Formats: sequence, structure tokens, C-alpha cells
Amino acid sequence: MQSLEYLDAWMFLSVARSEGGTLFDFFSAADHIGVALPTDREMEDGINHLAKYGLVRPSGTFVALTDTGRELFEGVGGLAAAPRPQIVLVRERLQAFPLAQDDVPRWKLDPVESDSALSKYSKRMKSLMKGEREL
Repeated sequence: MQSLEYLDAWMFLSVARSEGGTLFDFFSAADHIGVALPTDREMEDGINHLAKYGLVRPSGTFVALTDTGRELFEGVGGLAAAPRPQIVLVRERLQAFPLAQDDVPRWKLDPVESDSALSKYSKRMKSLMKGEREL
């Protein structure tokens, strides 16, 4: 498991870069940023910690940025910034960020949805690696 600061920054940027999308989009962003896919536990821990910062708001099966989260994302370059170096900036900002809430309801990732999105993502990546084109 990654360090808490790295995990929080990775999950934050994955949410920010996939906001408005699907769990598939989240996994795609997470892989692009961290060159890895998070486990369900890493996702849950990271998202729940970010919710305590007041940076994300779990909504049903997925997560969105709060206004504070959007400000942080824009403050580190938003979508214009390169995501891998951006993770360092997010980590630095999070280290000084005060926890906003202690009693945030715990968000739980649906394992069936997670498995389905991961399977879809894995199939897409395999086809891209084989040089198949999307129609």
C-alpha cells in the first residue's frame, strides 16, 4: 500500500481528472497518473480521507469534487498540468490542509461495479496494446 499522502494525492487527481465520468474513467485516470490501478481498499481509504478534508463528496456509486476540491485542483494547474508532476503539488498542499469534518459517513465501493469497470478497462488496454483501433 502507498503512503497516505501519496494515496490521497493519487485518488484526488484521479477523481478530478475523471469527474463527470464513470468508474472506468476513474481507473483510466488513476492508471495514467500512478501507472497502476488502485485496489478497492486504496480507493475507499483515499476517497474517505479526502471527504474528511472536504475535497470530495461521495455520491452513490461515484465521487465528485466539492468547491474546495475544485479550487485545489485549479490551484495546482487543473487539466492543463501534467498529472504525474502534479501529484507532488497536491501532496504538498494536502500536508498543510486542515481536516474539515470528523464524522463523514464512510463511502463503500461496490465490488461488483469495481470488478466490471476493471474488466472493461483491462480489455480496452489489451486491445490497444495489440494495436486494435476503436471504431
